[in-house]
Amino acid sequence: MTAKKDFKRRVRDRQAKTGESYVTARRHVLSQAPESAEAPADAPHDVPPEPGGRPIVVEEMLDLTAAASALGFQCRVYASSKLSGMVEHAALLQRVRDIVNATTEDPDMAPMRAVILRGERPALPPRGADWWPETRKFIARAVSGIGGISEGGNMVAFAFDATMILADIGFRQTPVMTDLPPRLVLTAIAQEPFSVQRLFLR
Repeated sequence: MTAKKDFKRRVRDRQAKTGESYVTARRHVLSQAPESAEAPADAPHDVPPEPGGRPIVVEEMLDLTAAASALGFQCRVYASSKLSGMVEHAALLQRVRDIVNATTEDPDMAPMRAVILRGERPALPPRGADWWPETRKFIARAVSGIGGISEGGNMVAFAFDATMILADIGFRQTPVMTDLPPRLVLTAIAQEPFSVQRLFLR
């Protein structure tokens, strides 16, 4: 077995034992390797550039499900590693819980409440022709510091500890996503060009 295949096997073995994401398991396996060992050139960190020459940015997602569950969340919860040095996770989770509990009369927040409070898969409407312009408009507003709810209710932007946070329960359903468990992803929206990536977290 080549070193690369052996490395991947060890990462997958750790995943199976711990339930960690591939990226997290990979990091732990690398940390246990001798310092002289060179990391295999495998995904997700060593991702080749896109056809246009732009690199594909990969960010580790931290699993906050256990902490969120203790607060009554009924879905999986992930946070971008970028948030770790910006906000305190427990306080952020409490803020999200406060938001969904304070908006029980707001129909636009219904998809978010269904995922977070009841563990339901998001029942988002099919994509219309204007879904991407509307999403870009929402993100542009969030980047500028204006919070709010996206059309369809799959994303909510709000300020927390001087950081603009994006809470995302998933894009509109596609055949690839129908078997994904309900989840909430929390990321920071920096004051810089922001691109939306699909997150397929299992």
